[in-house]
Amino acid sequence: MTVEGEVLSSLKIDLPVEGLAPAKLTKWLKVGEPDESGYHQIESEMVSVSLFDHVKLTDGEGVSINDPLGVLSERKDSVGEIPTDSNNIVQAALSACGVRAHASLDKQIPPGAGLGGGSADAACVLRLLGRADDLGLALKLGSDVPFCLVGGRALVTGRGEKVEYLEFEEEEFALILLPFGVSTGDVYQAFDDIGGKGTNHLLNAAKVVSPQLNSAYLELCKIVGLEPHLAGSGSSLYFGLDGIDWDDLVTILTSGATPDSKGRYSFALAGVRATMLRVKTTPPAFLAE
Repeated sequence: MTVEGEVLSSLKIDLPVEGLAPAKLTKWLKVGEPDESGYHQIESEMVSVSLFDHVKLTDGEGVSINDPLGVLSERKDSVGEIPTDSNNIVQAALSACGVRAHASLDKQIPPGAGLGGGSADAACVLRLLGRADDLGLALKLGSDVPFCLVGGRALVTGRGEKVEYLEFEEEEFALILLPFGVSTGDVYQAFDDIGGKGTNHLLNAAKVVSPQLNSAYLELCKIVGLEPHLAGSGSSLYFGLDGIDWDDLVTILTSGATPDSKGRYSFALAGVRATMLRVKTTPPAFLAE
């Protein structure tokens, strides 16, 4: 991808630099009509949570992507490979800032999961380059990048460019990662056909686009006795731990299985292997430093 407009003056930075890119979770999402440019207007409460990609900038050029937990390989058939050329959002962020560097990404946020992984990575690059206040550039990179620049908790409206930071609240969630991605574009197209309602206006559209997601959603409703929330446009689902106990969920869904070294539980769900992990909200970047 390329960013329209003038490239910023070349920045001089001391390399290497590195940082964490937290995932984004939508607590609720309302979707309105498209504007004149074709982008839907949204209103959403977003929080950043403790599922991180690691971004490191060193001397050189290009982008390399590491997959330590296999979140990319298991979704390759549904979302394809993340590009490492100029179509990569991190490379676009570097180019827009006039910086020549090699970006190494350790990916733990799955692609096509509704968790804003690419946006979080690009926002991390902007923070590392001292551009954390450049909302205009952030929006050119992607609609979720303005929120991800600072994170924490915020009311996000417009295309994503209007970010009203809210008082940070400590919350925990049981995040359920499904081994396939869902196309955000396809979900919005389905939304245009069928509309939406409820806590997340994209839920019904996402279930139409992905029968696998629909099956997982229905099975969770049946087993847990509660409706899970959809993260963004999917495919991830989650429960707020203010409404159900974590240990109860572990027992119900995994029969008390032992987690892996990262505290993740693997379990069978609607014919696939799902992964459940406990995450908490993370404070805004300027408070976390």
